[in-house]
Amino acid sequence: GLAERVDDLPARFSRGLRQKSAIVLALVRPFSLAVRLFANSLAGHILLITFSVLSATLWGLNALVLAMPFSFFMLIAFVGFELMVAFLQAYIFALLTGVYIGGALHPAH
Repeated sequence: GLAERVDDLPARFSRGLRQKSAIVLALVRPFSLAVRLFANSLAGHILLITFSVLSATLWGLNALVLAMPFSFFMLIAFVGFELMVAFLQAYIFALLTGVYIGGALHPAH
């Protein structure tokens, strides 16, 4: 009767808590991947825009035309860096997606 249901309470609570935490994890993991990709893309684009504007501004000012090549070459360097980061992020995204899917298909014993 009642004594058996009370004795079974910790097991039922634990089972329910595990199910709810699995649901939360299933929702949080893709969101964390999306935030990671967005933040890296945003940071790279802000760097590119900053050096583009700096390069254009220095080109318009005749007094600082000597500093313009440095800004332009930094812009070119950051484009290459942005491409490297994009490939690295694609690799990390694919790797973590595979790990998450593998964990969902083959739960721990």
